[in-house]
Amino acid sequence: VFTGPSLAVDKSKFRTCSQGSFCRRYLKYVAHIKQTGEFAHVIDADSVELSGHTLRAKLLHLQAAENSVPPLLLEVSLLRDAVRGHCGIVRIRVLEGVAASQRFRLPEGDVVVADLIPDSVVLSELESPGGSLLTAGPPGQCTVS
Repeated sequence: VFTGPSLAVDKSKFRTCSQGSFCRRYLKYVAHIKQTGEFAHVIDADSVELSGHTLRAKLLHLQAAENSVPPLLLEVSLLRDAVRGHCGIVRIRVLEGVAASQRFRLPEGDVVVADLIPDSVVLSELESPGGSLLTAGPPGQCTVS
């Protein structure tokens, strides 16, 4: 008689989504957003600042009670390809305002594309309420709204 190795998985040792608190909270959060059509976060207009090629602003959580959820920090950087000079490279970072511990952060000129140069950026207000436009300098006049 020949017997080979057999593999078995005890599924009772794994949790389902409904058993994990993070998953339950996230599903509840997504259901609320889908039902109401509300945005979950909004940019604090008073915190918007443009520094070189990077726009920084605070992201406020709309469903949170006052001061119960600290704001997140939004960074939008416009970059240009150093080889061809093409604009249109946008790096978006959302960071914790007050981090519980030091988080890993990719350095500028990261491993994905090393040949990026800062682009010249202009911030202008749009006619629609609450709208803004980031425009990179020529050539290309790339925009982010």
